[in-house]
Amino acid sequence: MLNKDGGVAELDYAPCYYGRSKLKFRGPMRPMPRDYVAFVGSTETYGKFVARPFPALVEEMTRTRCLNLGSANAGLDSFIQDPTVISLARNAQMVVLQVMGPQFMSNRFYSVHPRRNDRFIKANAPLKRLYPSIDFTEFTFVGHLIRRLQKASPRKFQTLRQGLQQNWVQRMNMAVQLFARPVVLLWLDEGSKTPADLLDRQLLSQLETDRVEVLRINPDHWVSAQGLEGMIFDRGDARAAHNCLSFAYHRLVAQTVTPFVQRRTR
Repeated sequence: MLNKDGGVAELDYAPCYYGRSKLKFRGPMRPMPRDYVAFVGSTETYGKFVARPFPALVEEMTRTRCLNLGSANAGLDSFIQDPTVISLARNAQMVVLQVMGPQFMSNRFYSVHPRRNDRFIKANAPLKRLYPSIDFTEFTFVGHLIRRLQKASPRKFQTLRQGLQQNWVQRMNMAVQLFARPVVLLWLDEGSKTPADLLDRQLLSQLETDRVEVLRINPDHWVSAQGLEGMIFDRGDARAAHNCLSFAYHRLVAQTVTPFVQRRTR
């Protein structure tokens, strides 16, 4: 592989599986210690194009074992339907759960792939009635679908948005109940991945309790200025790397999460 400056570099994600899970996680596989923090999330938690994603950095900063249960392109559905993930979360001291968009899960309007939740499978009857002129066979990815529907009719999209948000709150509450551990909801800046009107502070505030905290982390000016510094990718992946969290952002996330982990694992 090449780093951003064109030098030769190697990045081995050491993908692994835990238990009977069909999800592919960021490796290397870790032996299960007595005390650990479980990090559950999608591509951002997995740490695409970075050698040390934020779960690994938090482990360095806290000296607490951190289990990276990040899986590329997964959504909330992937995790709450996986008995292995639920078991690993239940046995952790706490869970850091990445906030994943309401659009990346099956709902009454459409279905997504059970593991790659960014993949659109089919439209259900309510969506076909809402958008009768749309040919849904042309969509492969959820992101493309959402952008198209929003552009086709902002008014109709509000109906879809409300349904997605209600479904999301229910599933998030289910996740918290299933994990049965203190949870930090990690809300990251994903760029254009999740439209602003699908996910907002008011929506997340519905989930806050004495055992559930919301942590919003926006990249500051310094992080933005670092660009692709520290990321590892070949030339063909340059565009994809631009759409992933930078290494500087991973470090900011780790620095921000660390006090929460230290407080919950004393």
